Amino acid sequence: MPLRDVPQTVTAIPKEVMQEQGSSSLRDVLRNVPGISIQAGEGGVPPGDNLAIRGFNARTDLFVDNVRDFGGYSRDPFNIEQVEVTKGPSSTSGGRGSTGGSINLSSKMPKLEKSYGILLGGGTDSYTRATVDINQPIPALSGTAVRLNTVYHHQDIPGRDVADQERWGFAPSITFGLGTDTRFTLSYFHLQQSNTPDYGLPWVPRDNPLTPANENITGLPSGRVDVNDRNYYGLQSRDYDKTSTDIVTAIYEHDITEDLKLKNTLRLGQTENDFIITAPRFFGSLSSLPQGADPTSVNPANRNRDQSTSIISNQTTSAMISILDR
Repeated sequence: MPLRDVPQTVTAIPKEVMQEQGSSSLRDVLRNVPGISIQAGEGGVPPGDNLAIRGFNARTDLFVDNVRDFGGYSRDPFNIEQVEVTKGPSSTSGGRGSTGGSINLSSKMPKLEKSYGILLGGGTDSYTRATVDINQPIPALSGTAVRLNTVYHHQDIPGRDVADQERWGFAPSITFGLGTDTRFTLSYFHLQQSNTPDYGLPWVPRDNPLTPANENITGLPSGRVDVNDRNYYGLQSRDYDKTSTDIVTAIYEHDITEDLKLKNTLRLGQTENDFIITAPRFFGSLSSLPQGADPTSVNPANRNRDQSTSIISNQTTSAMISILDR
């Protein structure tokens, strides 16, 4: 169905726009769409892309090739052909979800046309990025093509010491039957992230009679502490944030008639999250303050997680093309 006939607000962002803007994350891409807010960890939310559409949390409304993607990782656009943002309830197309909407990432797939592409980027704060996109038909196998996309990315966090981000990934795929009624695609996606995390600057809490265990004993005014913006309060020799994502997908498509199409998608995926982060906090009461300690000293609070998220999905869909306009 053409987008103009969909009874919802749908915004499509093609890869050409991502390349021209130099987008290096899904968050960069979604800045093209109004009504989406980026969460920065409020309430201790899990790692990865935390988004809200029209004010409703959309963390579990992220799809890759129309299959729900539960992994808690920061998505990179190196293997994305197009991003589609649907606003409003979309259970008819994506199943159960939030009221705000959904986001679908369409992966780059093999095609019959030969193409080779390399993109290099560099900038301040040690910004380094390289992506490779190779699509190669196989003449010996009619209707068969392979595609490989890779990425390497590294950057320091602007305005901060120590903290940085590094990731690399690759995504090979092969399709049989291109140009025929029956097509089969097998793909693999791997993304490895290794970051030095940063929980920012200390914050003096406001006195609250309802929570006497979290009183302001520092003698400082509530709010942000007047320190150098570049100060790093983590444990440089210990803190880390590592994420690994692996996704295997098999897609079978068959055009039964000109008006009826059948598609089956089988997916196996796993995301590993492992991190230890130091959050700069002040002691919340005199009783918790060590004897002889300065009330304005920072109390390093430990935040850690080691979890694995897996998905096994087998989804069969059919689409009938309207013939009323013929």
